[in-house]
Amino acid sequence: MKPQRIASLLASATEILYGLGLGEKVVAVSHECDFPPEVASKPRVTYTHIAANASSVEIDRQVTQRVAAGKPIYNIDVETLASLRPDLIVTQAQCEVCAVSHDDVLRAVQDHDALKDTVVIALNATTLDEIFEDIKRVGDAAACPTEAQVYVTDLRKRVEVVQAKAASAAATHRPRVVCIEWIDPVMVAANWMPELIDLAGGQSELTSSGARSRYTASSLLDPAGSLSRFRLPRGINLSEKWRCNQLFAFVPKRWRVPLRSACDCQSVGTALQKFGCCHRGQRLG
Repeated sequence: MKPQRIASLLASATEILYGLGLGEKVVAVSHECDFPPEVASKPRVTYTHIAANASSVEIDRQVTQRVAAGKPIYNIDVETLASLRPDLIVTQAQCEVCAVSHDDVLRAVQDHDALKDTVVIALNATTLDEIFEDIKRVGDAAACPTEAQVYVTDLRKRVEVVQAKAASAAATHRPRVVCIEWIDPVMVAANWMPELIDLAGGQSELTSSGARSRYTASSLLDPAGSLSRFRLPRGINLSEKWRCNQLFAFVPKRWRVPLRSACDCQSVGTALQKFGCCHRGQRLG
């Protein structure tokens, strides 16, 4: 049966659903869903226990403490979700601290009579190809496999265009790039981000495609200059320098100069932005 009511518990899943032309069928989204703009009017059925306006190090402390105590970082508003009666829920199974967990979603579906027939699909990509496969899986679950194949084909063409344009610049110089996913403590972005850096004409450092993001000693980043570019994929749109300036209130002083230079970089950054807004680059799925 073709799903008529879909709940997305992940920002990237919402973007995929709208990319497949299913926006009108989306009846609920997560607290982090912000694109496309139409989702602003959708009911929110998840929430966080973390103070999102805290400093980077304070957020990390809150997360670490809750995990150690066995407490959830996110929760589902099960009653609101059940009242919306979705027949398909799209969530994630990759990261326990980045969004509501797959287990929590399955538990909510099993424990509530109004959700017992709801199908759950979880995104779990770690590479660019796996992202494309996840899109097709969503298309299959939503009974629109043809639309999903067309969408993936179009995305692959966009990647090829960026790769071709970046190749000429990369032929003479491939800047060494580190993507910073979390500032304090430093976490280097992995999964598909190293692949995007390479496709955009850079040389990814300190991690590899398909690996999990991990904490990294700040000394390895060598702010003295041997690493020529820093990227901040989560929470920053590098086309808006004022947002980067706002971020410096949360950045240790020793990083402010190299991070400012990152906001001014052109070649790799321009190519990465053509894959999508930099602040959305590391979204799960």
